[in-house]
Amino acid sequence: MSVSDRIAIMNHGRIDQVGGPGEVYERPAIPFVGRFLGEANLIEGTVMAQAGEVMRLRLPSGEE
Repeated sequence: MSVSDRIAIMNHGRIDQVGGPGEVYERPAIPFVGRFLGEANLIEGTVMAQAGEVMRLRLPSGEE
């Protein structure tokens, strides 16, 4: 990813996401892409509020 301008993440012969390395890593389009690049990219929770790109989540533990 460090030498690429654009990358495509494929799953069973289907392209799931195309973009720059930073974009794909920081904003995976679907859970498969996030898991493929590393579990650290995923946060499980329920969106409680959203203002633009900022969201408030409720985590499975109940914390917000």
